[in-house]
Amino acid sequence: MHMYDDTTVVIPTLNEAKNIGVLLKVLEKRYDEISVIVADDGSKDGTQEVVRKFSKANKHIFLLDRSGKPKGLTASVLDGVMHAKTKFLVVMDADLQHPPEVIKAIVHELKNGAPVAVGTRIEKPDDWGFFRFLASDSAVWLGRLRLRLGGAYARDVVSGFFGVNAKLFKNQIESHARRFVPEGYKVCLDLLKTLPRKTHVAEVPYSFELRKEGVSKMGTRQIVAYIKSLLT
Repeated sequence: MHMYDDTTVVIPTLNEAKNIGVLLKVLEKRYDEISVIVADDGSKDGTQEVVRKFSKANKHIFLLDRSGKPKGLTASVLDGVMHAKTKFLVVMDADLQHPPEVIKAIVHELKNGAPVAVGTRIEKPDDWGFFRFLASDSAVWLGRLRLRLGGAYARDVVSGFFGVNAKLFKNQIESHARRFVPEGYKVCLDLLKTLPRKTHVAEVPYSFELRKEGVSKMGTRQIVAYIKSLLT
Protein backbone atom coordinates (compact mmCIF):
# COMPACT_ATOMS: atom_id res chain seq x y z
CA MET A 1 0.00 0.00 0.00
CA HIS A 2 1.36 3.37 -1.05
CA MET A 3 0.31 5.85 1.62
CA TYR A 4 1.48 8.98 -0.19
CA ASP A 5 0.70 8.35 -3.85
CA ASP A 6 -2.20 10.80 -3.52
CA THR A 7 0.05 13.68 -2.43
CA THR A 8 2.34 16.11 -4.24
CA VAL A 9 4.95 18.27 -2.53
CA VAL A 10 5.44 21.58 -4.32
CA ILE A 11 8.83 23.18 -3.68
CA PRO A 12 9.64 26.63 -5.12
CA THR A 13 13.36 27.13 -5.68
CA LEU A 14 15.84 29.83 -6.66
CA ASN A 15 19.52 28.92 -6.31
CA GLU A 16 19.09 26.10 -3.78
CA ALA A 17 21.59 23.60 -5.21
CA LYS A 18 23.18 23.02 -1.79
CA ASN A 19 19.86 22.15 -0.17
CA ILE A 20 17.48 20.62 -2.70
CA GLY A 21 19.35 17.33 -3.08
CA VAL A 22 19.34 16.76 0.68
CA LEU A 23 15.61 17.45 0.84
CA LEU A 24 14.76 15.21 -2.09
CA LYS A 25 16.70 12.32 -0.55
CA VAL A 26 14.72 12.66 2.68
CA LEU A 27 11.39 12.80 0.84
CA GLU A 28 12.25 9.69 -1.18
CA LYS A 29 13.21 7.79 1.95
CA ARG A 30 10.31 8.82 4.20
CA TYR A 31 7.33 9.00 1.84
CA ASP A 32 6.59 6.07 -0.44
CA GLU A 33 5.61 7.19 -3.97
CA ILE A 34 4.96 10.79 -2.99
CA SER A 35 5.14 13.13 -5.98
CA VAL A 36 7.43 16.15 -5.92
CA ILE A 37 7.30 19.19 -8.19
CA VAL A 38 10.30 21.48 -7.93
CA ALA A 39 9.18 24.78 -9.45
CA ASP A 40 12.44 26.53 -10.22
CA ASP A 41 12.62 30.25 -10.96
CA GLY A 42 15.59 30.06 -13.32
CA SER A 43 18.40 29.09 -10.93
CA LYS A 44 21.96 29.56 -12.15
CA ASP A 45 23.76 27.60 -9.43
CA GLY A 46 23.04 24.04 -10.60
CA THR A 47 19.71 23.55 -8.79
CA GLN A 48 18.02 22.35 -11.97
CA GLU A 49 20.79 19.89 -12.72
CA VAL A 50 20.46 18.37 -9.24
CA VAL A 51 16.70 17.94 -9.68
CA ARG A 52 17.07 16.47 -13.17
CA LYS A 53 19.42 13.84 -11.78
CA PHE A 54 16.80 12.81 -9.23
CA SER A 55 13.98 12.85 -11.77
CA LYS A 56 15.86 10.47 -14.08
CA ALA A 57 15.98 7.90 -11.27
CA ASN A 58 12.53 8.60 -9.78
CA LYS A 59 9.48 9.06 -11.97
CA HIS A 60 7.67 10.84 -9.12
CA ILE A 61 10.09 13.78 -9.05
CA PHE A 62 9.54 16.54 -11.59
CA LEU A 63 11.40 19.71 -12.50
CA LEU A 64 9.19 22.61 -13.55
CA ASP A 65 11.62 24.98 -15.27
CA ARG A 66 10.20 28.51 -14.99
CA SER A 67 13.14 30.22 -16.68
CA GLY A 68 11.88 33.21 -18.64
CA LYS A 69 8.59 33.44 -16.73
CA PRO A 70 7.72 36.25 -14.26
CA LYS A 71 9.69 35.61 -11.09
CA GLY A 72 8.33 35.21 -7.58
CA LEU A 73 7.91 32.52 -4.96
CA THR A 74 4.13 32.73 -5.10
CA ALA A 75 4.21 32.55 -8.90
CA SER A 76 6.35 29.42 -8.68
CA VAL A 77 4.02 27.77 -6.15
CA LEU A 78 0.92 28.55 -8.19
CA ASP A 79 2.56 27.17 -11.33
CA GLY A 80 3.50 23.99 -9.47
CA VAL A 81 0.02 23.61 -8.01
CA MET A 82 -1.62 23.85 -11.42
CA HIS A 83 0.69 21.12 -12.74
CA ALA A 84 -0.05 18.73 -9.85
CA LYS A 85 -2.30 15.73 -10.48
CA THR A 86 -2.88 14.38 -6.96
CA LYS A 87 -5.69 14.91 -4.46
CA PHE A 88 -3.55 16.58 -1.82
CA LEU A 89 -0.77 19.17 -1.93
CA VAL A 90 1.94 20.19 0.50
CA VAL A 91 3.90 23.40 -0.07
CA MET A 92 7.31 23.78 1.56
CA ASP A 93 10.61 25.62 1.11
CA ALA A 94 13.79 23.99 -0.15
CA ASP A 95 16.10 25.52 2.46
CA LEU A 96 15.48 22.80 5.12
CA GLN A 97 13.84 25.22 7.54
CA HIS A 98 10.65 23.19 7.18
CA PRO A 99 11.27 19.73 8.71
CA PRO A 100 10.20 17.04 6.21
CA GLU A 101 8.98 14.72 8.97
CA VAL A 102 6.09 17.13 9.64
CA ILE A 103 4.61 16.36 6.21
CA LYS A 104 3.15 13.19 7.74
CA ALA A 105 1.06 15.19 10.22
CA ILE A 106 -0.05 17.70 7.58
CA VAL A 107 -1.21 14.96 5.21
CA HIS A 108 -2.96 13.21 8.11
CA GLU A 109 -5.05 16.33 8.70
CA LEU A 110 -5.94 16.58 5.02
CA LYS A 111 -6.96 12.92 4.81
CA ASN A 112 -9.16 13.43 7.85
CA GLY A 113 -11.13 16.12 6.10
CA ALA A 114 -9.35 19.41 6.77
CA PRO A 115 -9.36 21.47 3.55
CA VAL A 116 -6.24 23.33 4.72
CA ALA A 117 -3.53 22.36 7.23
CA VAL A 118 -1.01 25.05 8.16
CA GLY A 119 2.38 24.34 9.69
CA THR A 120 2.49 26.59 12.77
CA ARG A 121 5.88 27.62 14.12
CA ILE A 122 6.11 27.03 17.86
CA GLU A 123 9.84 27.74 18.10
CA LYS A 124 12.13 30.04 16.12
CA PRO A 125 15.94 29.95 15.93
CA ASP A 126 17.60 31.58 18.94
CA ASP A 127 20.18 33.42 16.84
CA TRP A 128 17.71 35.26 14.62
CA GLY A 129 18.40 38.49 16.47
CA PHE A 130 16.00 41.14 17.76
CA PHE A 131 15.11 42.74 14.43
CA ARG A 132 14.43 39.42 12.71
CA PHE A 133 12.08 38.42 15.53
CA LEU A 134 10.42 41.85 15.39
CA ALA A 135 9.90 41.65 11.63
CA SER A 136 8.49 38.14 11.85
CA ASP A 137 6.12 38.92 14.72
CA SER A 138 4.95 42.13 13.04
CA ALA A 139 4.20 40.26 9.81
CA VAL A 140 2.19 37.65 11.74
CA TRP A 141 0.11 40.23 13.61
CA LEU A 142 -0.60 42.24 10.45
CA GLY A 143 -1.62 39.06 8.67
CA ARG A 144 -3.94 38.01 11.49
CA LEU A 145 -5.55 41.45 11.45
CA ARG A 146 -6.07 41.18 7.70
CA LEU A 147 -7.80 37.81 8.04
CA ARG A 148 -10.05 39.14 10.79
CA LEU A 149 -11.41 41.47 8.12
CA GLY A 150 -12.18 38.55 5.81
CA GLY A 151 -10.88 35.08 5.07
CA ALA A 152 -10.11 31.83 6.88
CA TYR A 153 -8.09 32.30 10.06
CA ALA A 154 -4.80 30.71 11.09
CA ARG A 155 -2.38 31.69 13.83
CA ASP A 156 0.75 31.45 11.66
CA VAL A 157 -0.71 33.28 8.68
CA VAL A 158 2.68 33.82 7.04
CA SER A 159 3.68 30.15 7.14
CA GLY A 160 5.36 28.85 4.03
CA PHE A 161 4.69 25.26 5.08
CA PHE A 162 1.13 24.09 4.56
CA GLY A 163 -1.11 21.46 3.01
CA VAL A 164 -4.32 21.88 1.05
CA ASN A 165 -6.89 19.94 -0.93
CA ALA A 166 -5.70 20.30 -4.52
CA LYS A 167 -9.15 20.85 -6.03
CA LEU A 168 -9.83 23.65 -3.54
CA PHE A 169 -6.50 25.37 -4.18
CA LYS A 170 -6.87 25.23 -7.96
CA ASN A 171 -10.40 26.59 -7.72
CA GLN A 172 -9.22 29.53 -5.60
CA ILE A 173 -6.40 30.30 -8.02
CA GLU A 174 -8.80 30.33 -10.96
CA SER A 175 -11.57 32.23 -9.16
CA HIS A 176 -9.43 34.81 -7.34
CA ALA A 177 -6.38 35.22 -9.59
CA ARG A 178 -6.03 38.94 -8.90
CA ARG A 179 -5.81 38.42 -5.15
CA PHE A 180 -2.66 36.32 -5.39
CA VAL A 181 0.52 38.40 -5.54
CA PRO A 182 2.84 36.51 -7.95
CA GLU A 183 5.98 38.40 -7.01
CA GLY A 184 5.26 37.84 -3.31
CA TYR A 185 6.29 35.04 -0.99
CA LYS A 186 3.36 34.53 1.39
CA VAL A 187 1.14 32.35 -0.74
CA CYS A 188 -0.56 30.81 2.31
CA LEU A 189 -1.89 34.24 3.31
CA ASP A 190 -3.03 34.85 -0.27
CA LEU A 191 -4.93 31.55 -0.18
CA LEU A 192 -6.48 32.06 3.25
CA LYS A 193 -7.84 35.51 2.41
CA THR A 194 -9.80 34.04 -0.53
CA LEU A 195 -11.53 31.37 1.58
CA PRO A 196 -14.82 31.66 3.50
CA ARG A 197 -14.39 32.65 7.14
CA LYS A 198 -15.81 29.35 8.42
CA THR A 199 -13.29 27.22 6.51
CA HIS A 200 -11.68 24.73 8.89
CA VAL A 201 -7.92 25.28 9.04
CA ALA A 202 -6.00 22.59 10.92
CA GLU A 203 -2.79 23.68 12.64
CA VAL A 204 0.28 21.44 12.79
CA PRO A 205 2.98 22.64 15.22
CA TYR A 206 6.66 22.45 14.30
CA SER A 207 10.02 23.99 15.20
CA PHE A 208 11.38 26.33 12.54
CA GLU A 209 14.99 25.50 11.69
CA LEU A 210 17.90 27.62 10.55
CA ARG A 211 18.68 27.74 6.83
CA LYS A 212 21.34 25.08 6.23
CA GLU A 213 23.05 26.51 3.14
CA GLY A 214 22.64 29.44 0.76
CA VAL A 215 21.24 32.88 1.49
CA SER A 216 17.80 34.25 2.31
CA LYS A 217 15.88 35.96 -0.52
CA MET A 218 14.28 38.44 1.88
CA GLY A 219 14.61 42.08 0.83
CA THR A 220 12.73 45.29 0.12
CA ARG A 221 10.94 43.73 -2.85
CA GLN A 222 9.49 41.00 -0.66
CA ILE A 223 8.36 43.49 2.01
CA VAL A 224 6.54 45.58 -0.60
CA ALA A 225 4.91 42.43 -1.98
CA TYR A 226 3.73 41.47 1.52
CA ILE A 227 2.10 44.85 1.99
CA LYS A 228 0.39 44.33 -1.36
CA SER A 229 -0.89 40.95 -0.15
CA LEU A 230 -2.37 42.62 2.93
CA LEU A 231 -4.18 45.20 0.82
CA THR A 232 -5.63 43.02 -1.94
